[in-house]
Amino acid sequence: MKAAVLAILVSCGLLGCGGVAEKPSRGTALGQAVFQRTFSDTTVDGYRVRANFRVYRAAHVNALPALPYDHRSSLACSVGKADAAVPVAFTLTNATGHTSVGLGADVGLYSEPVLNLSRIKFDAMVGKTPRCITTTAANAALYTALWDRPHGPGESERDDLYVVVPGYYSAAHPDGNRPFLHGLELGIFLYANGHVPGHDRFRGAIPPRESFIRVGK
Repeated sequence: MKAAVLAILVSCGLLGCGGVAEKPSRGTALGQAVFQRTFSDTTVDGYRVRANFRVYRAAHVNALPALPYDHRSSLACSVGKADAAVPVAFTLTNATGHTSVGLGADVGLYSEPVLNLSRIKFDAMVGKTPRCITTTAANAALYTALWDRPHGPGESERDDLYVVVPGYYSAAHPDGNRPFLHGLELGIFLYANGHVPGHDRFRGAIPPRESFIRVGK
């Protein structure tokens, strides 16, 4: 069971992301991941965590596939008829051979080339409640999942969420703005908890390149 899930939760503020929540219709099948990446990292104390992230095809908010672990196909975020959501799932594993550790990850947004990411949202479970995580002038959208209990070597935790992309469908892009998704990336920071209080971040402030994963083709 997840011991604790923390997130930066901010209001829509400058985004103008109000509106009514769309009532979902019959969802689509999740299908195969369009991107998958497995990578590991080690703290200076020798605690090692392995991550596997899967990104699935974008879907209209009215026909969302169910997430593989939460099994929900509805959103906490207010969305419109032109919006899409991208399912993301991940697994974290204690790859340390000699001790038990806590597990955790930050999931943030990046782009290459530089894109306007201010309206992108994370829709994720915080505890037992689905929440909408957005960007404000003070904070970028960030989803953080932490499991405090000790995990023995080879033990794992798993989680999933939607990345909500407002205005993905338009007259110019009736099948979706795929070039925008191609430039959008998730940047992942891993955490481990060893014999010291708190959670030790890997590699300081800048994640390694292998911990970035594209959101769309």
